[in-house]
Amino acid sequence: MTNRELAAVSAGWGEIGERPIPPAPWGPAARMIAAAERDAENARVALDELLRTSAAEFPRIGDPLLFDFGMQGWLREEHELAYSDWLAWVLEQRGESGAVLSLFGIEPGALAGTSCEVDREIRVPEGRLDLVIRCGGIAALVVEVKTTSEPDEDQLRWYLEWLGRETHPLGLVLLARSKPDSLVPGGWSFRCWEDVTSDLRTWAAEWCEQGKLMQSAMTLAFCGAVEQNLLGHCRGGINTPDTERYIESWLERRRNDKSKARH
Repeated sequence: MTNRELAAVSAGWGEIGERPIPPAPWGPAARMIAAAERDAENARVALDELLRTSAAEFPRIGDPLLFDFGMQGWLREEHELAYSDWLAWVLEQRGESGAVLSLFGIEPGALAGTSCEVDREIRVPEGRLDLVIRCGGIAALVVEVKTTSEPDEDQLRWYLEWLGRETHPLGLVLLARSKPDSLVPGGWSFRCWEDVTSDLRTWAAEWCEQGKLMQSAMTLAFCGAVEQNLLGHCRGGINTPDTERYIESWLERRRNDKSKARH
């Protein structure tokens, strides 16, 4: 392209840049925002009723979404160690392999009814394992806890190689908000935080029935921290419909569990 041609092209683009840009109509966007606000308000009214029902499952404690767990700095989403430590404590309180393995989507089989222990931050040559759950004294499950970042394929491969040297490996579970699209499936399974907190709510309700209020309260506080800080559940705002769905789903499961127990 000659200098004359370049000058012509530049002049053309200059003319385009000088043209006034007409203002975009605000009406459609305003209507969308108003509709979203109406949906959120309707969901908030329904959610408040669901939370009153849910709170009855935790007498003397209440539903954790009725409290604000977003103020403490150590509960920020990037503080994975805090969430891992707290989760390990909850698992140790349960201490039964069947319930703990089911929490992470693992079929317990013959390990149901056996005791389990949780080791934290196990050092391996390539790094540290977040949680190593040993069931029945013979089997090992590794849980990689993620609150914001994603593990890379090499990290998961190294952990799987370590697990493969165990006598009875149960698998590697990636616990995160959503399943990473960038990772190639293979050798590991995924468990989302929402499924875990939903199951932990059931643990807390059962502990309330057994009079174990400390275990219940601490577990519910953990659920509240994850639900609010990692999953974005709240009583107001655009996420309210998702929160309504989440609580309604848990209450339905809770009713079904009670019905099965009676029969």
